[in-house]
Amino acid sequence: GGEEFILLLPDVQPETAFAIAADIHAALESKDWEADLGMDALTVSIGLACFPLQTPAGKLLDLADLALYRAKEQGRNRTCGPHDTVQHTQAPDRQRELP
Repeated sequence: GGEEFILLLPDVQPETAFAIAADIHAALESKDWEADLGMDALTVSIGLACFPLQTPAGKLLDLADLALYRAKEQGRNRTCGPHDTVQHTQAPDRQRELP
């Protein structure tokens, strides 16, 4: 379930994209969803794809989509890139090792 959307980050290196994804995870984890919306928690699974400008847009979207589904299959609330198994899942103060 949930919504899917695209965030384009032109001229951003993969390391910066993963850092932005970590910031998104941290922002969502720090919010009091119970007080604001009556929800226990809100999670986000992120699939990243970063390529040169000559990469066809459809290929880039396919790679990001595959990474997104890999993140969901690995337990959700995490970020995966096109060549990664698992990346950051928690805010830095709650970071743990992942398989």
